[in-house]
Amino acid sequence: MDSFIDQYLEKEEEAPEIDVFKDHITKEELTAMADADASEVFNQIIDKKLDGIQSLREQYDNSDCEDLIYYKKGGSITPTLKEAVGKSFLFYHKVIKEKQYKKLMTRSHEDRCIFLIEQNRQLLLRDRDWIKIFSNIEQHLKSYARYYPMVRVKANNRDLNHLIMALVLNDELYQSAEKWSKEYES
Repeated sequence: MDSFIDQYLEKEEEAPEIDVFKDHITKEELTAMADADASEVFNQIIDKKLDGIQSLREQYDNSDCEDLIYYKKGGSITPTLKEAVGKSFLFYHKVIKEKQYKKLMTRSHEDRCIFLIEQNRQLLLRDRDWIKIFSNIEQHLKSYARYYPMVRVKANNRDLNHLIMALVLNDELYQSAEKWSKEYES
């Protein structure tokens, strides 16, 4: 038994120090560290990433798509998230050029609302959210341009789903996104 312990301790002494964030690490050194203890290398990388995320959360009110539903005008937002929202807004509104949209705009507000209900497969909206949407569509003809894309854009990942929900439900974000998108128009 002692020989096994001695072998383990010798192997432990020979293993490289694992610090994946030391200055000027080479690919060979990183490979040697991963060969020695892959789980420690993975843990250090994840810890560093989590530290970066936490730092962003401390610096900004809105640091990821989940935060956008709570966005308030004048609140801080990471530059990369602001850019993503602005560019997404441009794409989001390209779908209102579809023939289907133009056809729906000639129909009653009830027909347009029914279309949204029937086509919605991705967003979990509360009854009070639907009531707000329907009221807005009934009172403001142009507001349909805000809601039509929610059922035409494929929200097949969590962040995109959060972004679309926020654009649909958060008036302040929608207005800000419209303004930010102008920076990316070509």
